[in-house]
Amino acid sequence: MAIALVAISAGSATAQEGATDATAGSRFHFGPLGVTPWIVVNNVGVDTNVNNDPVNPKQDTTAAIGPAADLAMNVGRTRLTGKVGAQYLYYRDATELRSFSTVDSLRWDVPLNRIVPFIVGSYSNTRNRVGYEIDTQPRQVSQAIGMGSDLRTSAKTSVRLAGSRARLQFDDQEQFLGTNLSTALDHTSNSGQAQLRYTLTSLTTFVLSGEGIQDRFDGDPLRDSNSFKTMTGFELKPAALISGAVMLCAAFRAAAA
Repeated sequence: MAIALVAISAGSATAQEGATDATAGSRFHFGPLGVTPWIVVNNVGVDTNVNNDPVNPKQDTTAAIGPAADLAMNVGRTRLTGKVGAQYLYYRDATELRSFSTVDSLRWDVPLNRIVPFIVGSYSNTRNRVGYEIDTQPRQVSQAIGMGSDLRTSAKTSVRLAGSRARLQFDDQEQFLGTNLSTALDHTSNSGQAQLRYTLTSLTTFVLSGEGIQDRFDGDPLRDSNSFKTMTGFELKPAALISGAVMLCAAFRAAAA
């Protein structure tokens, strides 16, 4: 956090020359704003057990569709990027499960000479299954904000230090087996991360990271926990033959004292 704040206050005098244009890959340009619209269509097919009922399974046709857009803007020598999207979940017969969802995120990067501080935020309002133990699709709102900094230590190596705070809340009316999900599961998560990144090729990056997480539940302190996880693997850029990330993760979790 301290590195990010100091770097941001350093001012544009130390900003690197020729900072990357955030809108370079945008499909459309509206003044300083770059926009790349797209349509998301997924989960199209037949769900043979809509309510996950082992006794009386019900089959239904389902699909999810909605608009989305990648946004980008240059603000001086800094970069703003974001994603916005809305989706309608359709069921032919189970009309009570039809719903709208939105997932949005925003990131602000401040490229300086060897350091890139950043601030990130996200918001989602969705209806999703929480896990295998809860078979309903409760309405839930997730908000998160974080900040950190990428420090380039050599031509191929960089270090990332970051911290974030996230909040998950369920609708007050959501119930499962007589339990109010908001009372039981609303919680706040604080996390800190350290990450080492090494560029193997122009398209492949080796990643090693460690993250500590603190979960605190509003209505049930017995669920409070502290955890730590490590990940190592590779990130492949979209231009690669295979894009995405391949990671090996190990996690350790203990109840809070």
